[in-house]
Amino acid sequence: MGALADSQNTPGLPLSSHRRRAGYRGLFWLGVFVVAIAIFVRLFRHSTNYDAFVDEITYSHIGQSIALGHGIMLYGKPFYLHPPAFFYLVAGVLRLFGRPKTVLELVLHLRVLNGVLGAIDCGLMMLLVRRTSALVPALLVGLLMACDPFLLLWDGRTVLEPLAMTSAVAGWVCVFWLDSLTAGRAAQTPSRILTARRILLAVLAGILFAVSLLSKEAYAFVGIVPIAV
Repeated sequence: MGALADSQNTPGLPLSSHRRRAGYRGLFWLGVFVVAIAIFVRLFRHSTNYDAFVDEITYSHIGQSIALGHGIMLYGKPFYLHPPAFFYLVAGVLRLFGRPKTVLELVLHLRVLNGVLGAIDCGLMMLLVRRTSALVPALLVGLLMACDPFLLLWDGRTVLEPLAMTSAVAGWVCVFWLDSLTAGRAAQTPSRILTARRILLAVLAGILFAVSLLSKEAYAFVGIVPIAV
């Protein structure tokens, strides 16, 4: 993340350890600030929103079926319409925090999950913009996403999109971070360590893009397809 924070400095000049750490700390706390605001906006009185979208009920039931050990089933029949990543995440949340008794309680319970995922997406997008722009525009983008009504609508429901988009954006953060690990930026880093970091970031980016694809197939055009092209 230090490389992301210092992307606007003169290319090819090695940065001091002090400046790199200062950039990392500043960007980290700004990211925490953006994510905190986004979480507050998304979860403020969320339990008073009693309208349940039909897809929320469907996805909640499938996640509950997995949590109970019945597999990817909907009302006793296999469900093949979407990939399973989000359903398994829902099942993990239900096993960890318990399963509400009613359908509406189940939907409201799981909306918190997507609210947190959407908030993390705001912080990650700020990092992406910082990679190609100054700090102030990056912060404004993060805050805009934190308060955007359309994003609030989808992040406030138990649907597939928040996990798919957050995973894809996280994958792009890894890709741009990997691109930042040039010889000029890491002049004082041993080549063995630098290579290990690149491999780790490449693998992590691949995993995140795979999670995005396995959450909703259309998000292949957000991550995997642009990388392949």
